[in-house]
Amino acid sequence: MLGLIILLHSYDKTGVILSGQYEIGYLLLPQKQHQGYMTEGVNAVCNQLSHSQIVVTAEVKGNNTSSIGVLKRCNFIRIATTSGMIELWKR
Repeated sequence: MLGLIILLHSYDKTGVILSGQYEIGYLLLPQKQHQGYMTEGVNAVCNQLSHSQIVVTAEVKGNNTSSIGVLKRCNFIRIATTSGMIELWKR
């Protein structure tokens, strides 16, 4: 196993599950990072979900340049930054 990609339900402010939207999370073994595996995997998952018109979001710390690079290469767009330096990205 190289790592994992998970999809989680997205919720509105009242706790109701948002239909047609998931939050993506991913983790890769340190010795396999910076080789393009996660970009390829996240892009494949998102491309498949886009066929069903599903929106994918991601939250990442503003100083996590590696993860931000993956999101940019997978055509995510930063839509917000919280006061705690957490960025919200959407594709």
